[in-house]
Amino acid sequence: MVNGLRPDHNPLRRQVDRLEAVVVLALVTVFLIATPLIALGVGRWSWDGGAATARTERAAWHQVSAVVLRGVPRPQDDPYGAVYLAQVPVRWIVDGTSHTGQVTTTAGIRAGATLSIWTKASGELTDAPLARSQIEHQAFFAGMLAVLGFSSLLGVTALVIRRILQRRRMAAWDAEWRATGPLWSNYR
Repeated sequence: MVNGLRPDHNPLRRQVDRLEAVVVLALVTVFLIATPLIALGVGRWSWDGGAATARTERAAWHQVSAVVLRGVPRPQDDPYGAVYLAQVPVRWIVDGTSHTGQVTTTAGIRAGATLSIWTKASGELTDAPLARSQIEHQAFFAGMLAVLGFSSLLGVTALVIRRILQRRRMAAWDAEWRATGPLWSNYR
């Protein structure tokens, strides 16, 4: 690529070859400069959105205690230390109204035990608000997807430009062959 940029006097190196080398260098430069900025910008945008969602959820949702209605026995001893989850029925009270529902918890919980659950203002069961680690993961993957998309865009741009320049190169070679070919061959 560097040889293609040098202003040498090689008669086989055409303007289109030098132009292609400049385009490749420009695309690589754009990639190296823009990629970190895109990753940080999209990651920050995703972080801000996730943090706003978490604040809204924390303001609107409430953590309450729920009583397990029917316990789930602990499974047989597992030599690998696996954690088993089970759906258990629970009851909770919000604003004096009793509610029941199913929550997922570790197996081995007994009836009468209390669990902390999250509910909406109406008392409807919901998941916990977004945690910091979830927001971090969302921001990281949003930044990575943006970089992947931008890289794909640059790659497609490079392929299209190369195709256009290759057509120009082939047309120039064809014109030169029409001019010099009859001098070298029997086809006149």
